[in-house]
Amino acid sequence: MPTELKETVVRLQGENKMLCAQEETCRQKLVEVESELEETRRSTITLETQNRLNQQQISDLRSQVEELQKALQQQGSKNEDSSLLKKKLEEHLEKLHEAHSDLQKKREVIDDLEPSSMAKKIDELQEVLRKKDEDMKQMEERYKRYMEKARTVIQTLDPKQPAGTPDIQALKNQLTEKERRIQHLECDFEKSRSRHDQEEKLIITAWYNMGMALHQKVSAERRAPSNQPMSFLAQQRQSTMARRGLTRPHPR
Repeated sequence: MPTELKETVVRLQGENKMLCAQEETCRQKLVEVESELEETRRSTITLETQNRLNQQQISDLRSQVEELQKALQQQGSKNEDSSLLKKKLEEHLEKLHEAHSDLQKKREVIDDLEPSSMAKKIDELQEVLRKKDEDMKQMEERYKRYMEKARTVIQTLDPKQPAGTPDIQALKNQLTEKERRIQHLECDFEKSRSRHDQEEKLIITAWYNMGMALHQKVSAERRAPSNQPMSFLAQQRQSTMARRGLTRPHPR
């Protein structure tokens, strides 16, 4: 594989792994925040219940204070009873102040635990996850395009390189198998061509030998004595010469 393409594929694989890890982290954080939100809702319900109880307690204390104030006015002439009522009134006022303070603190806690802030965090995390999903889809599309490009240049792969992705490995295996078949066909072709050349040489040699044998036979017949029977060709040649002599015109 070309170095530039290989580096691009490796980089895309690294970015893909990084995005997957980031997405998993965001999903875990989202689960944690949702759990915190559920816990916050339960705490809010509990505090609101306590708040209502405190309000009821404050209302009761106010009623008691009002009753003590009325009793104190009615007992204005009696010093002992007046002192006792004042003491009770101070105690109730102190309890009322404590109840107000406790109620204010719980209201502040409820405000801090307002679900809207947690929901905002969840919305932010969901937006992050959405962007991560889009990034991963774009990364996957780019990865597919580079893989297609890798397939087009698969014939340039070095078989000594370590195996890459399954798709590339499958293509390399197919390429290796095709190369093996091509080599096998080339070997068969070489064998057939060699056998054909050998047969052609044998045929040429046979024709040459047969021609030489025929030539030697004709030459031997020409050198043979006259009392020897002539060959068919010699007889035909002699007959032709005789006919030409008979047909030649005589001088006047």
